Amino acid sequence: MGLIEFPSMAAANDWFKSPEFQEAMKVRRTAGEQRIFLIDGRSNN
Repeated sequence: MGLIEFPSMAAANDWFKSPEFQEAMKVRRTAGEQRIFLIDGRSNN
């Protein structure tokens, strides 16, 4: 399991759609089962 924090949902979507991540996904898809969730969280501040 991994957890990555982004400054905004837009930044997370930009990362997910980036050519670099999409290239890495080609390898990940062959490595096993995976699930990716983008969750819009709120800070306690």
